[in-house]
Amino acid sequence: MEPIISQSVLQPAVRQSFHREIQRLTGVPVEVTLGNPAKDCQHFGICRIDLAAPPFQDAFLPCGCRRVFAVIRSQDGAVVELFFPKKQLPEAISRRYFSDDIFIVETAYRLSAAINAALGLENFTIKPGAYPAIKSTEFIVVSFG
Repeated sequence: MEPIISQSVLQPAVRQSFHREIQRLTGVPVEVTLGNPAKDCQHFGICRIDLAAPPFQDAFLPCGCRRVFAVIRSQDGAVVELFFPKKQLPEAISRRYFSDDIFIVETAYRLSAAINAALGLENFTIKPGAYPAIKSTEFIVVSFG
């Protein structure tokens, strides 16, 4: 079943500004499905990460999972960072997944071959744990490594 795409919460002027911010950020645009894959995307973590292309819109998947836009990049092949644009994150998602400046991963997630290739990696796995969620004015950044 195809995902049901919601209307973007961004107004046209904000959307243009958002796309300029993303273009300044080096990395690979991705769509991150939040949740624990072992629990049908319930609870916390990363259910999947897919390559993304404009227009960037969040989506509610048929299973009730939440997919959000991010930019992923690798630092020296040892650390992978996800940049979640704050303008794209609904407040409820920000509170649920990034509260107390922590991002919890309950189940290990191995990046797909396509994401690994785009980052110049081979078999990067995000391990279970509590990772700092660093908040700037434009992004919430989570580093795995």
